[in-house]
Amino acid sequence: VGTTFSKISALGLGMNGDKGKQFVSFRVGGSVVMPFEGTGLSFNPGLYLLGRGEKQGSLLATQKDPYEVSSYALQLPLEVSLLLAEFDEKQHLYINAAPYVAYGLSAKPSGPGESVNLYKERIFRRMDVGAGVSLLYKYRKAFLRVGFDTSLMGQVKGAHEALVNVGTSRFFTTNISVGYQF
Repeated sequence: VGTTFSKISALGLGMNGDKGKQFVSFRVGGSVVMPFEGTGLSFNPGLYLLGRGEKQGSLLATQKDPYEVSSYALQLPLEVSLLLAEFDEKQHLYINAAPYVAYGLSAKPSGPGESVNLYKERIFRRMDVGAGVSLLYKYRKAFLRVGFDTSLMGQVKGAHEALVNVGTSRFFTTNISVGYQF
């Protein structure tokens, strides 16, 4: 269970260009740890539900709330983990790297009169492929993870009246999570 901080690169609002700010959302899910015997390596496939997006400025001078793009996806990371340090029997530090595949469930802009689904209208790509890296500190069976992942393919493929694609739009997501190993 954790929090995500994300941004969509090269996505502008109207003629304002790419001036977006981080969007705060969530990440919840789990993974299976399959260690390679006698090594500090393990394979950890997982499944996560996460929120990503971006906050933009106001499109209209009379608009008080910022324009937001929120997206929710199922993400399947195929993670490889390496034990970096073993402080004692109870404390371990790992580095993890993973390619991932994600399937978009919902993507919507919030603004005056907005009710468009960016996936159904084919403005955003529903499938996403990317890569991520994280550090994980484990104490007994509890852990704290800090990670970063990015899309490897552009996310915006269609046009929308307010959103302007000013390059290859990718999700950049930082996450902080806590968990427990059963």
